[in-house]
Amino acid sequence: GGLSALLVFFLGRRLFGRGVGAAAGLLAAVYPVLVFFDGELLFPNLLAFLDLLFALALVAAWPKPRGAPWFAAGLAGGLSAIARPNILMPMAALAAWRAWGWRHGAEVPPANCSRRESRRQCALALCLFALGAALPIAPVTLHNRIVGKDWVLIASQGGIVAWAGNGPYADGFNPTSGRLYTRFERYEDTFELYAKHEAEEAAGRPLKASEVSRYWSRRTARHIAENPGRWLALMGKKIAGFWTREEVRNNKYIPFALSYSPPLAALHRVLNFGLIGPFAL
Repeated sequence: GGLSALLVFFLGRRLFGRGVGAAAGLLAAVYPVLVFFDGELLFPNLLAFLDLLFALALVAAWPKPRGAPWFAAGLAGGLSAIARPNILMPMAALAAWRAWGWRHGAEVPPANCSRRESRRQCALALCLFALGAALPIAPVTLHNRIVGKDWVLIASQGGIVAWAGNGPYADGFNPTSGRLYTRFERYEDTFELYAKHEAEEAAGRPLKASEVSRYWSRRTARHIAENPGRWLALMGKKIAGFWTREEVRNNKYIPFALSYSPPLAALHRVLNFGLIGPFAL
């Protein structure tokens, strides 16, 4: 958490100047939600740190097609992807945008560098970006193949997560499954049990993790195609909920947790996403 605040400072200073960087870093250091999650053995603070590291590395690499900075940016993005694979989509989009900019002359090549040589440097930089991203991910993929006997890039919950967030039971805030499965011998995630059992019942055979995910991805796409109006209304509700001062919970109800720390609870009434969010615009 403390290092994340420092990265916010460096990022703000690089983009907007020292004053903005200092103010942003201070806000990150005392933001109650980040302080709360710093005491939890969960992903959010690690993810915030890795995403900030990726953003800082990308900003440093962005202007010029130099190999080392682009490799470092890819490496930071790959580490973040292990924690939460969602970042792979914006990484690919940003790489495509950068390639388009270089191809169409967004930057003038050095005087001693031909256009052909410049394009070669750009291609090499983006290849190193992809290589840097692949290095942390490859051992995870190999582990999935050896242990799970399945080709899964990082994780296989994408399909059921899409269903939970966009299916007929989704309300925009609380993900729920259509059926409750329980195990008393050992803990297993309810959604994991639901996803596996429902998919295998539909297929009539045991399925690998990747096959379960594909089943739910296709079912989600079919449901959206059959109910576009409901899905658009649901997306509007999610967007509106995102920009409120309240933190939409996942597995922690943050206001309740903060109530055990009166200073943090008091600070959160003032310093919440309703204040922080607009700064992103």
